[in-house]
Amino acid sequence: MKIGNYTFKYGLSLAPMAGVTDRAYRALCVRYGAELVTTELISAKAVTMGDQRTFKLASLTEEESPAAIQIFGSDPAVMGEAAYRLMSLSPAMIDINMGCPVHKIIRNGEGCALMRDIDKAATIVAEVVKSVSVPVTVKMRIGMDENSLNAPQLALACQQAGAAAVTVHGRTRDKMYSGTSDCGEIRKVKHAVDIPVIASGDVGLTLTADEAYSLTEADGIAVGRAAMGAPWIFAYLIDDINGVPRREIRSTEKLSVIKEHIDRLLYFEGERALCQMRTHLSWYTKGLRGSAALRRDINTAVTKSDFYTLAEKVFEE
Repeated sequence: MKIGNYTFKYGLSLAPMAGVTDRAYRALCVRYGAELVTTELISAKAVTMGDQRTFKLASLTEEESPAAIQIFGSDPAVMGEAAYRLMSLSPAMIDINMGCPVHKIIRNGEGCALMRDIDKAATIVAEVVKSVSVPVTVKMRIGMDENSLNAPQLALACQQAGAAAVTVHGRTRDKMYSGTSDCGEIRKVKHAVDIPVIASGDVGLTLTADEAYSLTEADGIAVGRAAMGAPWIFAYLIDDINGVPRREIRSTEKLSVIKEHIDRLLYFEGERALCQMRTHLSWYTKGLRGSAALRRDINTAVTKSDFYTLAEKVFEE
């Protein structure tokens, strides 16, 4: 898969997820094989207002290249201005969110709500493309509901407005994350456009990489929930694509990664990292022996040593 000047051997990307894909975590996913990562959702309005917390959230590190910054909003001029300002952070790409299903985003006419107005969505893409010197991509769903499966039309309009690629999550907005991803609808998008199409939804959960590629005919795949608490999922997917047995990643290696994640979060976020780490540690340990007891204790963790001790109880061999 090729987007702009970037070529991706396996087409594996980390899907943007609010509260999940922080810069500490993105770097770990790159280490295990993610070829493209994307920030959490960045408010275009907050960027244009000069909000420093937002710029910090959008900041990138050398270890996670290439990385895209994802912006959301509904005003074409604001989106274009935000994209221009974010170029100071040297992103490889700017990604436009037209797929977020969360009510507070939809209520403001942002995220997946843009699928209701293809002309406006295309205008936003054109404004962002005009404002930056890097590829512009778009994340969308297959539609707002089963009666408005218009992702092929939206993707074509985005292509005509200058988008370099589109990522399509195979669920409608009203399904949120329930049910299964509709690979057939993603395939329709692939047949409608000439730019790369990245399939999203259930990859690494109920779909192997090979199945996702075969069923969607996509050029790339984006890994979302399967990567939560498992940056090594990318190594597994690469092995699947190469047709070799999945490598063994021992508990001691996983523990080392978790400790590094804790260290990175504390370095980047200071005390704010505590809340983030509680969530991440719950994902890292989900379903493992001792995880139920850990969840009971996790809210009492207040120091790096506390988090280390909790992780060690689950992961030390």
